[in-house]
Amino acid sequence: MKKFFFICLVGALALYAQSPQNVRDFDFDLQDTFQAEQVINTTAWDAQINCNKESLIGFLQETNMIALLQQNFFLRSNNVNSRSLLDYPDFLMFRHDADKSGLVINLFYNQTSSCFFTRNSTNICSYLAIAEPDFLNALDNVFTALNNLGVLTVPKQLFFDLLDLFAPFTLQERRMGFMVCGKQKFEQWHAMIQVPWYYLERNHFVTPALQTDIEDTVSEITGIPADQVDAHEQKEFQEAYFISDKLGIGDTRIMIDHAVFKRVGWTMRVGGLVTFPTAFVMTQGIKGSKFCRFNNPPLLDLCAILESGVPNSSLTENNGLAQATEFFLSALDNLDAILLDTPLGNGGHLELGIYMKNKFPVSMYIEQPWSRRLVYRSFMALQYQIPAWEVRSYILPVNSAAFAQHTFNYTDLNPTQTALAVQQDFDFITAQFTERLFPIALNTKVHPGFIFRMTSQLGYEAPKGGFAMGTDTWIRSGEKLTDIQASSAILDRIYSDTAKASFAFQSKVFGSAYFKKIKPGQVWAFGAGGDYTYWSKGIGQDFTLNFFVDVTF
Repeated sequence: MKKFFFICLVGALALYAQSPQNVRDFDFDLQDTFQAEQVINTTAWDAQINCNKESLIGFLQETNMIALLQQNFFLRSNNVNSRSLLDYPDFLMFRHDADKSGLVINLFYNQTSSCFFTRNSTNICSYLAIAEPDFLNALDNVFTALNNLGVLTVPKQLFFDLLDLFAPFTLQERRMGFMVCGKQKFEQWHAMIQVPWYYLERNHFVTPALQTDIEDTVSEITGIPADQVDAHEQKEFQEAYFISDKLGIGDTRIMIDHAVFKRVGWTMRVGGLVTFPTAFVMTQGIKGSKFCRFNNPPLLDLCAILESGVPNSSLTENNGLAQATEFFLSALDNLDAILLDTPLGNGGHLELGIYMKNKFPVSMYIEQPWSRRLVYRSFMALQYQIPAWEVRSYILPVNSAAFAQHTFNYTDLNPTQTALAVQQDFDFITAQFTERLFPIALNTKVHPGFIFRMTSQLGYEAPKGGFAMGTDTWIRSGEKLTDIQASSAILDRIYSDTAKASFAFQSKVFGSAYFKKIKPGQVWAFGAGGDYTYWSKGIGQDFTLNFFVDVTF
């Protein structure tokens, strides 16, 4: 994420420069933005239109914009799957099954380099229609019409090259902080507690090579060399619109189990767990921003844009362009709220589960001197998250029947009928711009479903230290959405299936090593470990690094 982010926005405005509505106050001064005025002043704006709504509608028809509005821009509006830190194998208190009391403090760093937008894709083109043939054909017709009118002064292929470069965009997520784990033994009962304290960051990401290609392509479109972009201004824009972060405490998990089977070193324990939704944010916007979903999105004031007279006005006087900027940045805000803003916990869902743990020495099956210090442990759990209210976003798809009712033809109408039809068509077109770019946010009862976990570990345990390695599988069912709070007219239109997070699973390998320091009545251990996801669907392939200190007594 470098300079190209803002250059791309300016390039889009230079092409559009006729779009908007006053949404909210942005701390964003276009007058100081990377020579954006140069883009406006050097672009050929031959099609000057006064705000005659009938003429405006005719212009939108002539440039095929109305046909473009009949293409969905959003393919999906689901949240991006993320795994709770409480479910990671690194934080299971495997070694403390025989201890009366124990405390573990883990310093961890977890990164997902490519999040999944859908069950099978980490690319944003599976979420937005920027690679869909029908959308591209409609966009091509717009560029062709603008070319014929002399409005477009650069080869249209450059814009399609730019969309191709945006298609592989993905999301990255980083979590770092402390996981505090405690254990207490009450005769045959064991009780454990886990609470994470951490920093969470999620951002848009593209590879450096593609980033350079995007900068070069935008530079060709705008005529502004990439090296003329002010680094400080670019950094501010990046932090305002492409990074979401927060610092706080995650959910709290309590686990209680009891031994149900014991035999010569082999112990089986069965128990239950409860994850309480105690997560809260202490601060946010440390490096990035906070984003909010739009329940009542803004409308695009086409008249204000067209009346502003782009060609001979300065940027600060161009109220239409300023409104256009606010409109499209609001659309970006809304997209960021869906993709980047993620909770520290399970989103307010109480979680219940049952689990089983097994432990036995390998010497039970392999009678060799070297096997006496090898211990096999396993953990298996089935968890269920109780439904709770969340805000989810829904696509308002193209209403073909409504488009069929608007002919945009006033030839056979008298002046009164024409005025009424023009106003209705104008309001309809204005609403379509908003519906294409703003999935609507609605209160929804979310059913996350079930989570299944299975972890196995083989450890070597000696008086002065040891090491362990194992495998981990995590599976989550697809979620369900019910009781959507909206009018019947909205409910009849929205796509609820495209708002559901998909089924997801991860397969990991993990390991750790440690050394012990024995003191009277206490055993201290210092070590490091980590995990790596080698196979996943519906959720990104992440890795974790972990340094821990624990004490048993």
